[in-house]
Formats: sequence, structure tokens, C-alpha cells
Amino acid sequence: MRLFRIAGLLTLVVATALLAIGGSAASAPVRSAGYWLEAGDGGIFAFGGAPFLGSATQQCTLECFGFGATGDGDGYWVVDFYPAANPAVTNLYGFGDAADVTVPNQDSGATAVASTPSGRGGWILYGESGLVVPFGGARWYGDGTSLHHIGGTWPPFGSAIDYFSGIASTPDGGGYWIVGIDGGVFAYGDAAFYGSMGGQHVNAPIAGIARTSDGHGYWLVSWDGGVFAFGDAQFSGSMGSKPLNALMIGIAANPDGPGYWTVAMDGGVFAFGGAPFLGSMGNRALASPVHGIAASG
Repeated sequence: MRLFRIAGLLTLVVATALLAIGGSAASAPVRSAGYWLEAGDGGIFAFGGAPFLGSATQQCTLECFGFGATGDGDGYWVVDFYPAANPAVTNLYGFGDAADVTVPNQDSGATAVASTPSGRGGWILYGESGLVVPFGGARWYGDGTSLHHIGGTWPPFGSAIDYFSGIASTPDGGGYWIVGIDGGVFAYGDAAFYGSMGGQHVNAPIAGIARTSDGHGYWLVSWDGGVFAFGDAQFSGSMGSKPLNALMIGIAANPDGPGYWTVAMDGGVFAFGGAPFLGSMGNRALASPVHGIAASG
């Protein structure tokens, strides 16, 4: 009789443990799709499953431009374009699991940031020269400093604009792509080249780049809303040739499936493919133009 009681007790203990493990896994929060928008004053706007983790409105003294999420999607950096307090450095203000970063300002105009998979490091792209600066243990694989710069202006889209506009890292963090405003894509490390708009006619400057989840393709977005797909990136639509209230400034891939989002400087968000529309700042008063978009994990 005692043996049966002991066996029954052991069965109850094991079953309880398994239930606890299963219940813990079942009750663990599953984050739905979401994205953040970043404004030039450091303000952050969160939509869908993207949690609001803080903004840099108190830190940005002149203009914050570059923006990027950590590799695990649990944090983001706001990049101080040109900190007035100390122009000799570039400040990345971290939120969530993104740590604050300060690096010597080796050039003007930090325009974009990409993350390693862990989110503990990444790369800063300086748009005027194509310089790429690693931080947090990320390795340097090359940059665009030796490439020809077209410089100048691009009428009718405004005054002088940075030649390099975007950077995206490979899934394993072993490389990255940078893109120029003329649509040229340059691959470094284990990033494979899948094509570009370099040498082809584009109606407007290229504003950014986003990679597919497997890293075997990427999308480019231009200021007029045009989207260009390469590799296994599927073209799912664009705002090209459609009226826009403001210039398109960024693109983010849907981490939960096919599709992508693009964002305009007035905060309007446009969803394509399987990417759900989760809200925007379009038609709302903004203290500063929106400069970037990043998807949460």
C-alpha cells in the first residue's frame, strides 16, 4: 500500500511540475506585430505590439536623425545627429535593452544604425562619407568611404542630402548592407549582393533599406514612396506615383511574416503585403518631422 502511495505522490509531483512548465510557457506573453516611429526631436511613437520604452526629447539638442531597433526587438536607439553639447562625439540614446552608446564623432551626420542579433552592439552609418563605425563589440567589415560621392542636391527634393541613407545587418550579425541615395547597394562581411538601383534611373533619392528575415534579400524605399525589391524580397506594393503629403523617409520589414511598412516625414504609415496597419501619426500635429521607423521583434 505504501509503495502505491509513494508512486501516486511521485506521479502527482511530476504532473504538477509539467503543468507548471506548460502553464508558464502558455502564459508567456507573445508579442504581436508592432513598430516605432522616431521624430527629429527624439520623440518616439509606439504602435501595435511595440512597447513604448521612452523617448529622447530631453537629450536631443539640435536634431536626432538615425534610429534603429535592437536585434531582439526589445529596445531601440535614437541617434543624436549632431549633439550641440559635445559635437566631438556621437550619442546613441538607448531604451529598453539598448544601452547608451557614445563614440568619437569621426564624421558629420550619423544617419542610421543597425544592430547585432543580441542587441548589445551594432554599427553607425555616417551618411556624408559612408563611414561605418562599430560599437558594443560589433566587428567592422568595410564601408563606403572609398566610394564615389555624388553630393550636392537633388531637385526638387531639397538642399544638400547625405549620400548614404541606410544600413541593414545580416541575421547573424556577420555583415551589413549600406545604400546610397542613388540606389547603389554595397555588401560587406557575409552580406550577399542581390542587386541595386545603382546606375538605373530613380525618380527620387533612396531613403532606406530593410532586409528580409532570412537575409537573402532586401527592399529599398525612395522619397517619392517607390519600393524596390531584390533577392527573395517580394514586392507587395508602394506609394510610388501616388500623391503624398510628405516625403517617404523609412522602411521596416514585418518580422512576423511577409510585407513591410513605409513611413513619411509627416508620420503617415503605409502597410503592404502581410504587414498590418497598426496606426500612424499622419494628420496629427508633430513638433518635429518623423525620421525613421523600426519594427519590434
